[in-house]
Amino acid sequence: MIILEVVLFFDIMEMLKPFVKLIVYEPMAKGNEVEGVEFVKDLDSFKQISDIILANRIDENLENSKEKVYTRDIYSKDE
Repeated sequence: MIILEVVLFFDIMEMLKPFVKLIVYEPMAKGNEVEGVEFVKDLDSFKQISDIILANRIDENLENSKEKVYTRDIYSKDE
């Protein structure tokens, strides 16, 4: 199912691009932008410039920005 999730992720990104600026936190990214989507390698910078953070799961690194985080992991027990 990983392939399906990735395809859906990119479909959603394509739908949102005309309306919002998309920023992706990816510390391993080789560039700064791909097809109009900005990549940020520093998590603190990412949290500072983001209005909303979509995450698969809650992580301790997001605790200080939890008011911005939207996730399906409502009980912090996603495995």
